[in-house]
Amino acid sequence: MPAVSALIDAIFATRCVLCKRLGSTCCNECWGGLTFTQRVVVRSANLIGVSAIDFDPTVGRLIHAFKESGHSVLASRFAAAMTQPLLTFCADRGLESVGRIYLVPVPSRLGSIQKRGFSPGELVAKALLAILEPRLGD
Repeated sequence: MPAVSALIDAIFATRCVLCKRLGSTCCNECWGGLTFTQRVVVRSANLIGVSAIDFDPTVGRLIHAFKESGHSVLASRFAAAMTQPLLTFCADRGLESVGRIYLVPVPSRLGSIQKRGFSPGELVAKALLAILEPRLGD
């Protein structure tokens, strides 16, 4: 967890959104209980991607906390969980030699962004880029 997130959690006495334990937005025990499995997602012949985790009620609670309850510090944890599945997905398709990989966050509606004060997809994409850029170069 980045130092800034840890500092915010310490100052504001954050509780885990899953178990309510004092300490962080999602404690290491709860996060460690999640199962991250790469799964290819196909929406059309030209739109193929990868999912890092299957959606279930627990994941839904984390996503809700991230998007609707202002727990934007979860963006870095989501990005970290997505890193290896994304790298594996690209390697399996020979994409690491193409030169560039584009991260395209799914846009939120303008009204949702204004209400939340941020774009969840953009935050995760930026956190993912911060992890991937040193590994892949520019």
